[in-house]
Amino acid sequence: MRYVFLLLIAFQQCQGQTPNNSVDSNQVSRVFQYIQDYLTEYSFILDSVVDSSSKFLQLYKEQSLGCVSDFNGDKIDDYALLLRDANNKVYLFSFSIINNSVKHYLIDCLGIWEDDFRELKVVTEPKGKWEAIEETIIVPNDGISVDDLRKSLSYSYYWEKTHFVKFLYD
Repeated sequence: MRYVFLLLIAFQQCQGQTPNNSVDSNQVSRVFQYIQDYLTEYSFILDSVVDSSSKFLQLYKEQSLGCVSDFNGDKIDDYALLLRDANNKVYLFSFSIINNSVKHYLIDCLGIWEDDFRELKVVTEPKGKWEAIEETIIVPNDGISVDDLRKSLSYSYYWEKTHFVKFLYD
């Protein structure tokens, strides 16, 4: 029951929120183009976004396949997105805009997913105190939460200096 409650809170907090409560369409276009140009071994989870950079982030957020916030503390929106490879392995990436260039971070491989991506949710995990049964940490920036509803698992990732660190909720 606690898991469902946390999931609902995280979902409500992610809805439409970014550090500036708006998303820069130029940044979204850069990320979209970067994925197509430089991450050619990966594809979008939603086939309908392949032709439209203007709507891909909106569709991803609506399906909880991505979220936006300042994950690394530089006061600029970062984008957490799920992509898949030719074998249907799903990967969590983060994309940051640094000096008008896109930089990506491969955060985790979430395994093979056949068709039902509705059982996989990516939302913003608010900064602050994160608690598990045996561990409590203070996270200075928003993080990324991935809920695998098939296995009733919730992982969160937070930025620590140069990379993302995985935090497992019990």
